[in-house]
Amino acid sequence: MRYALFGCLALMGCMPQPEPTAAPDTSDCGATRYADLIGEPERNHTLEAEGGVRIIPPNSAVTMDHNPMRLNVDVNVDGDIARLWCG
Repeated sequence: MRYALFGCLALMGCMPQPEPTAAPDTSDCGATRYADLIGEPERNHTLEAEGGVRIIPPNSAVTMDHNPMRLNVDVNVDGDIARLWCG
Protein backbone atom coordinates (compact mmCIF):
# COMPACT_ATOMS: atom_id res chain seq x y z
CA MET A 1 0.00 0.00 0.00
CA ARG A 2 2.78 2.42 0.93
CA TYR A 3 4.64 1.75 -2.32
CA ALA A 4 1.51 2.37 -4.36
CA LEU A 5 1.15 5.80 -2.73
CA PHE A 6 4.76 6.70 -3.52
CA GLY A 7 4.29 5.48 -7.09
CA CYS A 8 1.24 7.69 -7.55
CA LEU A 9 3.04 10.69 -6.12
CA ALA A 10 5.99 10.10 -8.43
CA LEU A 11 3.72 9.88 -11.49
CA MET A 12 1.97 13.13 -10.55
CA GLY A 13 5.24 14.94 -11.23
CA CYS A 14 5.15 13.62 -14.81
CA MET A 15 1.68 14.95 -15.56
CA PRO A 16 1.47 17.92 -17.93
CA GLN A 17 1.06 21.19 -16.08
CA PRO A 18 -1.54 23.77 -17.14
CA GLU A 19 -0.30 26.79 -19.04
CA PRO A 20 0.11 29.85 -16.83
CA THR A 21 -2.46 32.54 -17.45
CA ALA A 22 -2.22 36.23 -16.75
CA ALA A 23 -3.39 36.78 -13.22
CA PRO A 24 -5.85 39.58 -12.62
CA ASP A 25 -4.52 42.61 -10.81
CA THR A 26 -5.34 41.88 -7.19
CA SER A 27 -3.16 44.60 -5.73
CA ASP A 28 -5.11 47.51 -4.30
CA CYS A 29 -2.90 50.10 -5.99
CA GLY A 30 -2.48 48.42 -9.39
CA ALA A 31 1.20 47.49 -8.96
CA THR A 32 0.82 44.25 -10.91
CA ARG A 33 -0.69 46.18 -13.83
CA TYR A 34 2.62 48.02 -14.24
CA ALA A 35 4.94 45.08 -13.44
CA ASP A 36 6.24 44.92 -17.02
CA LEU A 37 7.76 48.40 -16.55
CA ILE A 38 10.38 47.16 -14.08
CA GLY A 39 13.77 47.93 -15.60
CA GLU A 40 12.35 50.72 -17.79
CA PRO A 41 13.25 54.41 -17.28
CA GLU A 42 10.74 55.96 -14.87
CA ARG A 43 10.75 59.28 -16.76
CA ASN A 44 9.31 57.58 -19.87
CA HIS A 45 6.09 56.46 -18.20
CA THR A 46 3.03 58.02 -16.65
CA LEU A 47 1.83 55.92 -13.75
CA GLU A 48 -1.58 56.36 -12.19
CA ALA A 49 -3.18 54.95 -9.04
CA GLU A 50 -6.34 55.81 -7.16
CA GLY A 51 -4.35 56.58 -3.99
CA GLY A 52 -1.64 58.50 -5.81
CA VAL A 53 1.85 57.61 -6.93
CA ARG A 54 5.00 58.09 -4.85
CA ILE A 55 8.30 58.04 -6.75
CA ILE A 56 11.12 56.98 -4.42
CA PRO A 57 14.66 57.76 -5.62
CA PRO A 58 17.62 55.86 -4.10
CA ASN A 59 18.41 56.66 -0.44
CA SER A 60 15.26 58.74 -0.02
CA ALA A 61 13.40 59.07 3.24
CA VAL A 62 9.71 58.22 3.04
CA THR A 63 6.90 58.47 5.55
CA MET A 64 5.74 55.25 7.15
CA ASP A 65 2.01 55.95 6.74
CA HIS A 66 0.31 53.05 5.03
CA ASN A 67 -2.05 53.75 2.14
CA PRO A 68 -2.96 50.49 0.36
CA MET A 69 -4.24 52.48 -2.62
CA ARG A 70 -0.94 54.35 -3.18
CA LEU A 71 1.52 53.03 -5.77
CA ASN A 72 5.13 53.30 -4.60
CA VAL A 73 7.79 53.27 -7.30
CA ASP A 74 11.36 52.53 -6.23
CA VAL A 75 13.80 54.01 -8.75
CA ASN A 76 17.45 52.91 -8.96
CA VAL A 77 20.49 55.17 -9.46
CA ASP A 78 20.08 54.93 -13.25
CA GLY A 79 16.51 56.25 -13.06
CA ASP A 80 14.97 52.89 -13.92
CA ILE A 81 11.96 51.41 -12.12
CA ALA A 82 13.35 48.85 -9.66
CA ARG A 83 10.23 47.87 -7.72
CA LEU A 84 6.50 48.61 -7.57
CA TRP A 85 4.54 48.14 -4.37
CA CYS A 86 1.43 49.28 -2.55
CA GLY A 87 1.52 51.21 0.67
